[in-house]
Amino acid sequence: ATQANELAKSENPAILDTLARILFMQDKKDKAIETQEKAIKLAEDEDTKDELASTLKSYKAGKLPDVDEDGAVITEDAK
Repeated sequence: ATQANELAKSENPAILDTLARILFMQDKKDKAIETQEKAIKLAEDEDTKDELASTLKSYKAGKLPDVDEDGAVITEDAK
């Protein structure tokens, strides 16, 4: 994910989202939150922003986000 992010010049929200998840799982919560916030800023559509924001909220609460059977993040609206 780090190499993909470097190739994308830190401008791809999907790659940043993946990198943030890895950082969170490596117990680098602050860096994960920072990375997820950048992903939100770069996202272009509202659905993506909502999903990324839901993930950010989970990271701030110290947990991984809830996902459905396809691995998509379950946003607050869908709960």
